[in-house]
Amino acid sequence: MSRTRRGFTLIELLVVIAIIAILAAMLFPTIERARVAGQRASCMSNLRQLGTAVKLYQDDNNKFPGEYPYVGSSEHYGAWMARIYRYVRNDKVYACPSAIQYWTVDIHTPPFCGPSKTFKGNYSYNEYINWQSPTDAHYQFESDSKLRNASSTALIADGYRYSLFHDWNDDKWSNLDNLPSGMNRIRYSDGPRIIAGTEHWEMPLVRHGGPNILFCDLHVANVLKEKFRAANYPGASNDTNGFCTCKEYPIVYPGASRY
Repeated sequence: MSRTRRGFTLIELLVVIAIIAILAAMLFPTIERARVAGQRASCMSNLRQLGTAVKLYQDDNNKFPGEYPYVGSSEHYGAWMARIYRYVRNDKVYACPSAIQYWTVDIHTPPFCGPSKTFKGNYSYNEYINWQSPTDAHYQFESDSKLRNASSTALIADGYRYSLFHDWNDDKWSNLDNLPSGMNRIRYSDGPRIIAGTEHWEMPLVRHGGPNILFCDLHVANVLKEKFRAANYPGASNDTNGFCTCKEYPIVYPGASRY
């Protein structure tokens, strides 16, 4: 007696496809959230490694990485990376895996005397701490004891395009949301949206919901973009003999109060 093998009906196939689609719709957001969380954790791990390198540099030099005199060049802007490279020895820690843009700079390592090395990154360093002037009180924050609030002062952060950040206006995001462009470049650390090769500065992009930041006490935290605040900036222009009316969060000018 022969048997006829019965196949799936169209309705049964459609039901199976619908179930698979529903499961996929439920799982994909979870997978995406896990991917984003993993990248955020990797970024914070990078910053912790940079923090360890900064601490080792401080132990050897009794100050934060920085320089004097001020020289306006890309090599000098990025020299902080070369200063701590001997303690890092890992090129990948200078770049956040979530970033959609990177910048590169050629820097002699050690700075200005060693062989040239190309650094690829998207973390930025506090410009007030980078320039360490013996004659200008607004740039004398080379050690922990000179900081008003180390745990709230940003040292290294997710950044857009530049290897330094500050608290004054100098580009397209001037006074956006009542913040200086120098703070907005870490707040919107993936830069402007680019459509057909054109930068749309009115459409800023946020990484991690806000930048991951290594603070001067060397702890790392994520600061949501909504948490950024500033008043009476830039700090250096509102600091007279140590009396500063500038308030910020995260603090960029090391003499400012926490907002």
